[in-house]
Amino acid sequence: MDIQEILPLVKKPARYIGNEIGVSRKDWEKSYVKFAIAYPDVYDIGMSNLGIRIIYNILNKRDDTLCERVFAPWPDMELWLRKEGIPLCSLESHTPLSSFDVVAFSLQSELTYTNILNMLELGGIPIYSKDRDESSPLVMGGGLCAFNPLPIADFFDLFGIGEAEAILPKLVAQLKDYKRNGLKRDEILLELSKVPGIYVPSINNKVERQFINRLEDEPITFVIPFVAITHDRLVVEIARGCTRGCRFCQPGIVTRPYRERPATTVLELARTGLKSTGYDEVSFLSLSASDHSQIDEIIKGATSMFKDTKISLPSLRGDSLNEANLKAIGGGGITFAPETGTSKLRKAINKEIDESKILECCELATRYGFTHIKLYYMIGLPNEDSDDIQGIVELTKNIARVVHGKKVNVSISPFVPRPHTPFQWERQESVPELLRKIAYIRSRLQVRNIQIKYRDPQISFLEGIFSRGGRELSTVIERAWKNGRRMDEWGESFNFEEWLKAFDATGVDPNQYLRERSPEKLLPWEEVINTGVTREYLLAERSKSFNCEETQDCRIIGCTNCGVCQGINLIPMEGGRKGIVSYGRSPQRKVLTRVEPRLRIKFSKGKELRFISHLDLIRLLIRAIRRTRIPIAYSKGHRPRPKISFSPPIPLGMTAKEDYFDICLERPMGTEFINILNEVLPAGIEILEVYPIYGKEESLSSKFKAAMYRVYDTKVDDKKIKECLSKHKEYVNIKHGDGFLEITMPIGKLKPYEVLKEILNIPYNEVLKLNVERTKLIESASHE
Repeated sequence: MDIQEILPLVKKPARYIGNEIGVSRKDWEKSYVKFAIAYPDVYDIGMSNLGIRIIYNILNKRDDTLCERVFAPWPDMELWLRKEGIPLCSLESHTPLSSFDVVAFSLQSELTYTNILNMLELGGIPIYSKDRDESSPLVMGGGLCAFNPLPIADFFDLFGIGEAEAILPKLVAQLKDYKRNGLKRDEILLELSKVPGIYVPSINNKVERQFINRLEDEPITFVIPFVAITHDRLVVEIARGCTRGCRFCQPGIVTRPYRERPATTVLELARTGLKSTGYDEVSFLSLSASDHSQIDEIIKGATSMFKDTKISLPSLRGDSLNEANLKAIGGGGITFAPETGTSKLRKAINKEIDESKILECCELATRYGFTHIKLYYMIGLPNEDSDDIQGIVELTKNIARVVHGKKVNVSISPFVPRPHTPFQWERQESVPELLRKIAYIRSRLQVRNIQIKYRDPQISFLEGIFSRGGRELSTVIERAWKNGRRMDEWGESFNFEEWLKAFDATGVDPNQYLRERSPEKLLPWEEVINTGVTREYLLAERSKSFNCEETQDCRIIGCTNCGVCQGINLIPMEGGRKGIVSYGRSPQRKVLTRVEPRLRIKFSKGKELRFISHLDLIRLLIRAIRRTRIPIAYSKGHRPRPKISFSPPIPLGMTAKEDYFDICLERPMGTEFINILNEVLPAGIEILEVYPIYGKEESLSSKFKAAMYRVYDTKVDDKKIKECLSKHKEYVNIKHGDGFLEITMPIGKLKPYEVLKEILNIPYNEVLKLNVERTKLIESASHE
């Protein structure tokens, strides 16, 4: 029996057939690196995940890489696979997981850890990294749960810490090189541990989170599922990161800094996405959609452009939408997250929302066609008392009154202290404590139009253990899996007693993971993962929470010194940036360091200026900047110099399609930089693009390792090309066609004109007369 014969026998067979609209079909034999992107939950959930779609696009747009998808089978499908001896395969080519180079899991929930082991075994891969041999694929993890990879570290060969766009291109390039050179498994892992953002558990190297400076402008090719999925709509990411600083929120910390897509780009992505997918709903996604600086323009433009399309904003603050926006997107449900019921506790968690604004927003929502309001609350937060629980009851009743009988759906979740947040040291409340609070709220909200759902505290109990645990928990996960634990995120599958048996059998006390931790020593995950947000900042925020003291949004008051953002999006606070930073329980005064905004500028150099030197070009640009209102920053000392740096010099006589310089400013600027500077530049220099630099960015002089040069209107001799390639085979790559010659070579090792002289076999003076353009700067020294 094969997979096609099994499909009629299982629930939702369309989960397993593949071949959807928009799927990538690539030649297996011609793809150098083969990835299986794995989501450890069913197709319906995995295909709703934007991260999976982003990774699928990143990898499949490369000519040298193939990426296929695999999801956890539902228990009925698992039963048939085991019975018939059929391995778990990818959707695109129905290839067993064991045949791929890399099986990469997206880790979004601790409750899916047993699903990972199940998928590995079904795919023919040993569950422990130590048991894999040269024939086994590398098993990789990434996503939110990877910020404490320790409980599952023994099952994985490597983890990507940070954003896929920043990590995967470098990883693929390295893997391609390792395969070409025939490296052994242990050698590959050792080399990968040197790649920024890659954590290798067998080496236990310290890793710094990687992120991109700006979001891509290119649309994502959406695979259109045959089966209805959980979020069955077009998703456009309008911003990434958050500056609100909610102290319980792990995504708000580990996705910093804040980056926006311009409204024009958002609307274009929505237009092309709706046209290519046929969806009738578009969701504008970010951690706090209403915080986008151009949210009014996005909503107004979307409602104007997409007349028959529903528009949703899944993440909203209860005080942020205005009447015009609610009117524009009215219909269906709308979600707000007050988190708790009192102003005191909202200040403690740094999410203060004016209650009157929440009520006003809810009332307006029902006036403009929303059929129900959904409210998210947390219980068990640090500093919570009985008044805060009663506050949830009172706020919900007040909202129920102002919505004129419309449904109010209340969702209650127990607080789980997450790694890398200001609350990572706090105690997690016990299951009985949480159940008593839930019972109290339910007993006092027996109102006709109020419905209450809550996350099982027993599930949160496990989340708290595996989010803050160590490597000793791998034995617990393995035991629970062997005892049949699967799909624990699904209520009908969850069995708390079996988990307790697994802890008991392995001699691990689960309650030790829920205790308060001391800030005096490093936590286990801090020893291997650096998010970029400093420990001092987290401790300062923890101290503020004890006093119910807020930290304002850094885009409004200026840099709050978290350690990640370089301040490019900040609006300076009048009177300078000074404040109190507290470390642990012993506050001390400190003046916040002023961080100068930095921009990276892309420009072109045309034929009009091909014969000015690199130093002349620098002077030209600096003088042009001085003639504008651009607030360039200067160094300190006796002879202040403008803070500007350039990419590797363009050889004299060449034009450049792309070149770069970095500049520090006294105050933030955006894309207006382009028009201001282009107005004063001579013909031959054009500013093409401007984007901010965040964090520790490599200097331009060391960032670019190679360059591509193109010669126009010339004839080439194939024999001379072969001779040159033979002589410089480690460095040079050559392509040629009708009237052009293209050479890629490392910067500094060879001189472009000398190589051209060898290829064309003409005098050096004649070479200098050629029409040569540097078309591209390349970060890798490899010419492959």
